[in-house]
Amino acid sequence: MTEMRVPDDEWNSFMKDRQGAIAGASLAKRFGWKVGDRIPIINALYGPTKTWDFVLDGIIKTIIRAETRASSGYSGNISTRRCRR
Repeated sequence: MTEMRVPDDEWNSFMKDRQGAIAGASLAKRFGWKVGDRIPIINALYGPTKTWDFVLDGIIKTIIRAETRASSGYSGNISTRRCRR
């Protein structure tokens, strides 16, 4: 079983921040992001190009239990739409 966790203080900050974002640990590491960083997202799909700024309020920590690795062939790549605390 795989669990995705966000520390309570980071989750509470995210819930209060309309410009807040939460990223996975590997994505944050890849781009060198830390909690509190501003992250510009460029929108080129709808009309003129616009940049939206988000604040990284939290980083998802993934916990993989041993039975998940052994039984499911877990490869380390997770795609999800929702994250629960």
